[in-house]
Amino acid sequence: MKIQSVAVLGAGAVGSYVIWGLSEKKDIDLSVIAKGERAERLKAEGCLINGKTYHPEVLTPEEAKGVDLLVVSLKYGALAGALDDIREAVGENTIVMSLMNGVDSEEIISTKIDKSHIIYSLIKVASHREGKEYVFNPETTIGIIYGEEAAPFENERVVAIRDLFDGTGINYRVTDCIKEEIWSKYRLNICNNLPQAIIGAGVGCYTDSEHMKAISAGLRKEVEAVAIAKGIDMSRCADNSSRGSAVPPTARYSTLQDIDAGRHTEIDMFSGAMMRMGKELGIPTPYNEYTYHMIKALEEKHTHTLMEQGMSEKTARAKASKMANEDARFVLPNACETKMVMTMNCRSLNNFFNLRCCNRAQWEIRAVADEMLRLVYPLAPHVFAAAGPRCLAGPCPEGGMCCGKQNAVRDKYATLKQEAENHG
Repeated sequence: MKIQSVAVLGAGAVGSYVIWGLSEKKDIDLSVIAKGERAERLKAEGCLINGKTYHPEVLTPEEAKGVDLLVVSLKYGALAGALDDIREAVGENTIVMSLMNGVDSEEIISTKIDKSHIIYSLIKVASHREGKEYVFNPETTIGIIYGEEAAPFENERVVAIRDLFDGTGINYRVTDCIKEEIWSKYRLNICNNLPQAIIGAGVGCYTDSEHMKAISAGLRKEVEAVAIAKGIDMSRCADNSSRGSAVPPTARYSTLQDIDAGRHTEIDMFSGAMMRMGKELGIPTPYNEYTYHMIKALEEKHTHTLMEQGMSEKTARAKASKMANEDARFVLPNACETKMVMTMNCRSLNNFFNLRCCNRAQWEIRAVADEMLRLVYPLAPHVFAAAGPRCLAGPCPEGGMCCGKQNAVRDKYATLKQEAENHG
């Protein structure tokens, strides 16, 4: 068996790694499967990966029919809508390799095609998007891990895929415990990816946090309990299976990338699936339940309010995600009290009021600023006569980001100062 044609369904962060690796392979036909507007965009612009533009052939599922290897690298939420495309592209001898997160993509795909086409696999690549470009470090990327579900583990198609990847730059490893490896990555995603999404910061911000370790440990215990109940023994995996690809301290994993971009996350595949499996097996999953609802809240918070202000759903979701990240520090520790001691002279304090009484300031610090103004105004009303957001004494300095409520803001702070003076 020799693989001479490869098609990638899902030319995103994961698919880009495959496109990058196989584009220089001289003896194969490499293509991406796409339809409609996405197909036209890929034909016109290609795939920008690590500073270089690649132009694999763009085919419809019908045109890709009978490809030797079909790589499915979609977001989990897109899989259900792509099942007919997968079925259309699979021929009699097509091998299907699903490089998707989660533990059940192969089972979902097998509802549309015969399971004999599927070879189990996973990928570990810290790829992220910068504008229209996908970026990853080939040297630190662990790459693709694959293998047969049952013996014989060194069969014809395992060897054919190995021959395909040899000399391409793609890092890969064959394993005889692939389902355990998939679960091991699943555990890694739930324990590392999800807590970061709640915090809203690069990995370097919480590496040494005991609190983050406690959350991660709680999630881990639940994953392992469900895995054991399903007969999955992750201790069989290679020693490095518990690690992901090395990343810089600023790295933001896929779930946080989705929140940053205003996209729906894969939380249903992670904690959502854990909740479902836990319920089926009678295993409590409180950490996953909490994480699930937290990330759903981060996806949805502020969206309806912004849409009521006239924004489109897409714009509202993108703006809401940024606001949600600001709130995450407040929500995660259950809105715990934070005690601070700070010193400011009058000039600095007025500058603080200018910035933090503004409607564009995060709501929690804005509430603190308002309370501080209530306290200091009666003590020195002449000093703080113009204290508050800058729009009290002139035009709004925020330009196109102006809240448009200048009159209401002026009335608010006139009332606040009057009440503070009366009670002072």
